Amino acid sequence: MTDHRARPGWPDGHRAYYWMLTFPDSSALISRARGCQIALAHLGMDRVPDDGLHVTMTRIGDIAQIQLLATLAKQRRLASFPMAVHPLAGSWGAVRFTLTAWTPLVHLHSALSELGHQTGVSGGPPTPSLSGPTSASSTATGINQPSP
Repeated sequence: MTDHRARPGWPDGHRAYYWMLTFPDSSALISRARGCQIALAHLGMDRVPDDGLHVTMTRIGDIAQIQLLATLAKQRRLASFPMAVHPLAGSWGAVRFTLTAWTPLVHLHSALSELGHQTGVSGGPPTPSLSGPTSASSTATGINQPSP
């Protein structure tokens, strides 16, 4: 993929909003990602800027619903949890790190999906469709504001 924002089936200029975990204070992770991007540069893939490293949790919806959803999410006060970053793997449209512990990520996805349901935001696939390994050192914090 050479343009991370150009998704199959999306018209030019289309934007969608997603919940994302970001890692602005994890210099070791950012450095590791940068090294991987340098090693993969010959493939012509998009480089993720240091401040753009993220985990996409679930789709939010359109801009009209975002303010209410953000307000409810702030009131929910979800706790931070530890995560470990493992070797690279491929996924649809990206090369990514594998993350554990899986259980807190599934719980976060479930909480975000529930908030979406409360506000009438369709979001992404329901949490029960997610499954994976469980295990558990960088910390992901709370919920970040949605970004275009």
